[in-house]
Formats: sequence, structure tokens, C-alpha cells
Amino acid sequence: MDKRTLRKLWMAPLVVLILLDIGLIGFTVLNIEGLKAIRELGIFIIMISLLSIWILVQSLMIMTWIKQGKL
Repeated sequence: MDKRTLRKLWMAPLVVLILLDIGLIGFTVLNIEGLKAIRELGIFIIMISLLSIWILVQSLMIMTWIKQGKL
């Protein structure tokens, strides 16, 4: 496979994760009172934080591979 195809294959799941993160943040903001009432707000904040960290790590890994010429 050429490098352009590999970049697309590695970035596609990253885009999906970013959209998932945006959706999760939107859901949490829209339902913050209900999540507080059932004491689940903390779990959602932890999930958003972990997903955001994972996205950041994966983005840095892909950027490093591109600079090294692997992708």
C-alpha cells in the first residue's frame, strides 16, 4: 500500500473517535441536570477525559509516523 492510503486508513478511525467525543460532550451538556440527579455525571466526565486523551495520543502518534516517513 502506498503512504497516502495508509494515512487515510489510520485517520478514519480517529475522525470517528473525534465525532464520538463531540457527541458525548453534547449529550452530557444537554443532560447535565439529569446526570447529576442519578449521580452519573462523574462517570461521563471520566469517559470524556479518557476518550480525549486517547484521541490526543493517537494524533501525536500519527503525526510522528508522518514526520518519520512511515506514513
